[in-house]
Amino acid sequence: MKIRLRTRSDVVRVARFYALQALEQIAAPGAIAVEPEPSAPALLFLVPPGSGCDWDVPTTTVLTEGQFVLPPEERRSPPGVFWLIPPSHGQLHTDVRHLRRALQAVFRLPELITPLPHGVTTDPHYTPATADTAPGHGQR
Repeated sequence: MKIRLRTRSDVVRVARFYALQALEQIAAPGAIAVEPEPSAPALLFLVPPGSGCDWDVPTTTVLTEGQFVLPPEERRSPPGVFWLIPPSHGQLHTDVRHLRRALQAVFRLPELITPLPHGVTTDPHYTPATADTAPGHGQR
């Protein structure tokens, strides 16, 4: 049975291992289906239609309408594709910017991750060097 969604959607298919890590970083995900195929389990993130036009995150695939089949709303476990987060849970689509950023962080793709402003770090132990703590200070 093919589910009928309220609005059109595309899907970003991500290998389960990476998708679950990315999901931890997304504050408000949309509907997500699970493909439990033993050889290639994956999560299917519903995204707004047309989102895949500029999609360039490695090892992920964008599927457009007609290229995927979603489970009935009530299916929450295998066999077959089932819902991890059903469409009725809240928002239908995952924000593509948040999904992209989360996946880029999981894949550790520094060239794709938006850089932090100069002087900003995520390392809680970082202490910037000052004139009297810089190496070689006071040495001639």
